[in-house]
Amino acid sequence: MSSEVLRCSNCGALLDNEQSTCSYCNAHTIAAEKKENQNPNNLATKKPKNKFFNTYNIVIIAIMTALSLILSEFPKIPIFFLDIDFSDVPIIFSAFYIHPLTAVFISLVKNAVGLTTSSTMFVGELSNFLLSCIYSLTASCMFMKSRNKPKTVISSLIAIIAVTVGAMCSNYFMMLPLYINLYGLGALQGLSKSAFIFTVILPFNLAKFGLQTGVFLALYFSLYKVLYRLKPVYLKEQNIEKKDKTCSAQSNIKV
Repeated sequence: MSSEVLRCSNCGALLDNEQSTCSYCNAHTIAAEKKENQNPNNLATKKPKNKFFNTYNIVIIAIMTALSLILSEFPKIPIFFLDIDFSDVPIIFSAFYIHPLTAVFISLVKNAVGLTTSSTMFVGELSNFLLSCIYSLTASCMFMKSRNKPKTVISSLIAIIAVTVGAMCSNYFMMLPLYINLYGLGALQGLSKSAFIFTVILPFNLAKFGLQTGVFLALYFSLYKVLYRLKPVYLKEQNIEKKDKTCSAQSNIKV
């Protein structure tokens, strides 16, 4: 009996009994796929890897959350009859380094843990959560538009002003009425609400977030390059592609 003749369905070349595909067609297909993958027009059609929920970011978020919980307990610096802590430093650091939404998540976890020992009927934790979000989101969202050192400093200073105004409003409408109901007018140290806001709350929050911003900037500028080297390759490529798109968009602007 004559053996069956096998031919390639693509080019018609004779195939050995042990061959399942034509070596020429297979090599040609691989070369075509490689060329297609290198085509910049096809980059947009590829499904990008998740920029937020990936192993590297989750590990960094977990570390920053743990640091925030530890720093909320110590060290503390007493000013007036209030204490300054540095629990917002890991929050704003992660917002700058990863994404602004990480600030919301870490702040939520920190204050959710604080609910277990709350003495302010949960109002203090709510106020702290809002202020942390205002501080971190204001600075990081402005920073995301242009990543450079001057922009980092300017956005952080603007965030100090924004969170101080937010603290004055939250204390006037939320915290002080609660403390007055719990402890009476003695909670205001003999001052009116407006006087207490401007003589205690205003300088306290300027000092608190000013110190936190100084610590954050020092850490961020010294550690950013080290942490960037630890990033996975595909995350670095995403940053490069984003910069390229920004540069190309700016070059297409007609003056």
